[in-house]
Amino acid sequence: MRTETSKVTCSKNSAKKISRLIQNLGFYALLGFASPTIADTPITGPNISGTWSPSGNCYIIVSDCTVPSGQSLTIQPGTCVKIAQGVSLTVNGMIQAVGTPVQRITIQAPISSQTWNTIVAQGTAGTNQFKYCDFSNATSALDFRGTSINEVKNCNFQNAGYGIIFRDNSVNAAMFCNFQNVTNGIWMTTQLGGLVPYTWTQTTKIMNCTFTNVSVQSIYGEAYGIAVYFGQVAHAAINSSIRNCTFHGVGAGCRFNLGGAIYGSSIGRGYGDLQIMNSVFDNVVNSAIWLSADSYAGGGPATFINNTILHAGSGVIVQDPWDARVQSCLFVGCTNAVTDRGTLSRDVSYNGFYGNGTNFVGYNTNSYGSEIWSNRNGTPGDLLLNIFQDPNFVAANDFHLQTNSPAIDAGSPDWAYTDMCFTNGVSQGTSFPDLGAYGGSDAANWLDVVPKVPVQAFLTKTSGTTWVNWGALPRSSYQVQYLASLSTVGTNVWTNFTGGLVLATDKPTSLQVATGTATNKMFFRVQSLGRAVGN
Repeated sequence: MRTETSKVTCSKNSAKKISRLIQNLGFYALLGFASPTIADTPITGPNISGTWSPSGNCYIIVSDCTVPSGQSLTIQPGTCVKIAQGVSLTVNGMIQAVGTPVQRITIQAPISSQTWNTIVAQGTAGTNQFKYCDFSNATSALDFRGTSINEVKNCNFQNAGYGIIFRDNSVNAAMFCNFQNVTNGIWMTTQLGGLVPYTWTQTTKIMNCTFTNVSVQSIYGEAYGIAVYFGQVAHAAINSSIRNCTFHGVGAGCRFNLGGAIYGSSIGRGYGDLQIMNSVFDNVVNSAIWLSADSYAGGGPATFINNTILHAGSGVIVQDPWDARVQSCLFVGCTNAVTDRGTLSRDVSYNGFYGNGTNFVGYNTNSYGSEIWSNRNGTPGDLLLNIFQDPNFVAANDFHLQTNSPAIDAGSPDWAYTDMCFTNGVSQGTSFPDLGAYGGSDAANWLDVVPKVPVQAFLTKTSGTTWVNWGALPRSSYQVQYLASLSTVGTNVWTNFTGGLVLATDKPTSLQVATGTATNKMFFRVQSLGRAVGN
């Protein structure tokens, strides 16, 4: 047996176990996968930690293992991990599996006919990271629990029951990930287990992800409150932002459900705060976006801006107590475009509808659907300036707009969502937003490299606090700088403001620069830094 050079820490006697496993090749036959080669590293646990490097490839986890609390497991670029049938890896400490574009990490079953169980991460120290990883043949590839902080980026998920599960009070990000041939893509749940009085809030960002051939549900989120006894309730909240994602050939796109429980007069409720923006839903069997509610739901706002929804059973379904805003979207070839189930959810304006079986279900026909006047382009629209012309896509599978499209500049005049990026045919026309996924402030995030866009900044003062405000491209970086005097024009040296490097999350972005009653003058400017590939 060769000498192992990777840093693998195992429990007592594990070295002897590994030696016996390598000698006893029949053990692997019983597990149902091929005997390891001389370069493989069997992992038996029960406790593991340290560093796995490509020199130990492949690492074969043959039984359930745990990364103990206070310890970590690091998986280096180019490392291969194979997990046996039904086996799980539980991380009570921290896990870092960070590959590179050219040295990806693979996590898979030993043979394609097998299914490993899951990687459960539930530690609270640091951030669990999975970057440039390829997962296949799992029951639930990644399962994040508790109060963990988790980042999944540039990962691929194939042949899995669930790609990612985010649970409980976690803070999460899934970016540039691909889900293909899976049953469920991303599953988010905030359900309390008896801690009262308490409120659990899960916050998740899902950006630039692709869902293809997802048979059941691409993205699902739920929040349920509980009531244990009189006066003892716990509320749950799910806050999610989904932007620049593509859903193609899926059973369903995004569904979010709220509910709660009652004990006497005490009610625990589930709440939500949702944004779905600049995403494409194409060929969706059931609903592209569905907001539902069970008993004792607490409700919450939902914002759907600049989405393109084509050939879906239902485009958007909203049920009370969700209160939805649908603007600057395109609905083409859907059975039912927008459906309202209740008295709320009626802000549907500045959208485009074309070729749908029914445009509005549950909406007042006096306000919706009848062309009574024209929008700023002279295109006929209804009372809420929804229009009903062919949007003129570039091609059957390219949903950018042709230059003669009536959807250009036809969106909501809300400054927070106006067009900002006119590079490479993303947005067109003026600053008024184009309809669909390539209009609005988030449209630039379809580009690999986000450009540096001129910044319009202004100062405000509220209750003695001074803020620098500007219109930012979401997810782009900006540097706030200051100067004490403008008297020597041409020779001024601007200084970076402390804490002035800002990664914007939305177009209206602010930074506090002063408090109190200071009287000395300062001048500020904001520099756009754009965004590099993969960020």
